[in-house]
Amino acid sequence: MSSRAALGFLDLPEDVILLILTDYCDVQSVVRISRTSKYLHRVAFLHDVWLSLVTKLVQRRIIDVRRGKGQNLQELSTDQLIAKVKRTLRGPETWSDRSDAAPNHSSSPSPNQSVLRQTVRRVKNLAKKLVPGRTVIMTALSPSRIFAPGAQRIVIDSHLGTGPLLAWERRVMLLPGGEYVLFQASGRLECWKISQDQVIWTHACAMRDASVRNFAADIIDDDRVVILTCQNTWDTRQNFIEITILDLKTGNSDLVLVSRAPDFADYHSCALCGSIAAVDSTRKLFLVNWRTHSQVVVRPSSNGPPFSCRMALIPHYIVFPRWSAPDNHLVASVCPIAAFNALWVPVDSIEEPSHHTVSLDDLPSIPADDIPLKDRIGNVSPNTRMRFWVYESPISRGVFRVWAHLSMGINRSRGQLCGYELTAGPSGASWKWLPTLEAIGDPIGVLYSGRFVDESREIRPPGQLEGDATNSVITLDLPWSGSRPYVSPYNGTVTCITEEGEVNIIYYD
Repeated sequence: MSSRAALGFLDLPEDVILLILTDYCDVQSVVRISRTSKYLHRVAFLHDVWLSLVTKLVQRRIIDVRRGKGQNLQELSTDQLIAKVKRTLRGPETWSDRSDAAPNHSSSPSPNQSVLRQTVRRVKNLAKKLVPGRTVIMTALSPSRIFAPGAQRIVIDSHLGTGPLLAWERRVMLLPGGEYVLFQASGRLECWKISQDQVIWTHACAMRDASVRNFAADIIDDDRVVILTCQNTWDTRQNFIEITILDLKTGNSDLVLVSRAPDFADYHSCALCGSIAAVDSTRKLFLVNWRTHSQVVVRPSSNGPPFSCRMALIPHYIVFPRWSAPDNHLVASVCPIAAFNALWVPVDSIEEPSHHTVSLDDLPSIPADDIPLKDRIGNVSPNTRMRFWVYESPISRGVFRVWAHLSMGINRSRGQLCGYELTAGPSGASWKWLPTLEAIGDPIGVLYSGRFVDESREIRPPGQLEGDATNSVITLDLPWSGSRPYVSPYNGTVTCITEEGEVNIIYYD
């Protein structure tokens, strides 16, 4: 009886190998396969393979959709497609610290740059006269402060508010994918489609005399976004949250949940991921499962940091700071959402906030390595403030980059940025420490790459210490607003809203 040799991967027809690479592999898998043989290296770097990989990143809204020349994926070469993937890992090319890409921002503008600024100003003023009301203007930014020639700005003249707005009244978020923007001003929240300069949705609070104080959003499928609004009533000073599902194609929305929130003074942060919404304050963390209409209130540890330290949500887990009492260290931990399965209570009333609470001490967690702080910013106390940025890897599903910023001292003037790689899934999670440590103040935004924008609107690369004046530290040319810009985690797009409610979306190449 003859035996048949087992069919190996290299024995498969090339079109079958292409199907496997394009339909079942992420970027990291394709790169690893390319290293196994010269034949697979050639197949792995075919145009169709990288077109499929980049298309998936666009569908995951990691790569922003931008209109104009050079944005049609079909027209890009393999090298250009690979460059788009590298950009998600490193940030914009013009944010690099190479001397040829980043001339000193403190140098005086040339006469040509001054003429450019005047021309941009005249075009903008003329456009406002010709097109009254809401306008979209594409401009090239002044290279005297923007080190990247060709940076583009879209201006949405929203007319939200009738006069100057306070910083806490203005918040903005560019939705993943770069096609829509959410912004709040004067207690109102609107969603605009950028390419059409069109408001597609205006939020209306379900509760009387309520106004929006904070919000978060998460794309749940191709055309829909779930929006969490944190609200406060001016007369009775009661807190509420609402969950709304918005169809981005039609502008239609459904209010799926209204809940009374705990009576904390303000909303420090809020987050959405899948079916879980989270809102935190100094002493309470409020979790809501909007699909099952259930909720739970979590108290911080008895000897741990307050929840003003912020938290973050990823699929199946919540990331939060925990105080390790025996070692006197702060650690970053993840808690499985499944740990709350027996703790949820129904959202059955909006008259009173839920009094059903659980302690963080009673929840299981998977801690990270201890964060060594004493040698850089002094002794750490449980009151040290920690803030998280957590992003899924563009090249490997289920792997997350965690940036934890810790600040302490007078006016929170001293801080560190610590990096972790978190592998998480339904069956468990594990940590890996990234050897990146910064001495910085409070960052406005941190990219997946570790580059960050500080409160002075300066871009700093990983390893850049505060006060280190080199060509790699560049000041962004942003319209002053007093409120924090929103920095897109993979693309470096900066979105900000001015005192008059004018939204600026600035793209960098």
